[in-house]
Amino acid sequence: MPPQHLAPTTSPSSHAVSPTATVSHNAGWHRPICDNRSVNESLGTKELLLRTFRWTRGHADFADSLRDPELLVAVGPALARPFMAADVTAVVAVEARGFALGALVARELGVGLVLARKPGAIHPDSHRLLADTPDWRGRRVELLISRRAIRKGDRLLLADDWIETGSQARTVAALVASHGATVVGVSVLVDDTTDEVREQLNVIGVLRSSELPLDN
Repeated sequence: MPPQHLAPTTSPSSHAVSPTATVSHNAGWHRPICDNRSVNESLGTKELLLRTFRWTRGHADFADSLRDPELLVAVGPALARPFMAADVTAVVAVEARGFALGALVARELGVGLVLARKPGAIHPDSHRLLADTPDWRGRRVELLISRRAIRKGDRLLLADDWIETGSQARTVAALVASHGATVVGVSVLVDDTTDEVREQLNVIGVLRSSELPLDN
């Protein structure tokens, strides 16, 4: 979810920032819908992503990936496919790249899109919540969602490009839960998180960060 990600060397870095809890880690999460929570076996999409992905000055760079028309055609189905049987009623996406991916997934599933905005955006009648744990940069990010966008009983799928700490995903889930809805899982291009977070948030990725080429 962060706009940039440090390139891996031998192992993922951790962020030793002491969290101050404001929401429950499990709020709003429906336990795994999919029996298979392994990496999505969409080889065509994976190959396209590996072909277009770049590291720029040590940070993940999706500019070429988003510019590639073949990948854009493949991304929606690849991220939606693992949750086709999950009775998803809407897709939720976090600003900024998440909006593009979320729209593609929502179109594929035939549902609407819920926007999770960051501070500074004009978002009338929004419900806001501060993350209870730090993101990959050590920041506790505040997210805002329109009060009218989520309906009681909704089953939302969170779509994004990358997941590492799961901080923003848990914040989205807590916001969703406060409206009587649940997040059924997280579908991402790159899974860079731990087994614990993967299990807790029902994360499925097109590929794991360990499959990306090392930064030269």
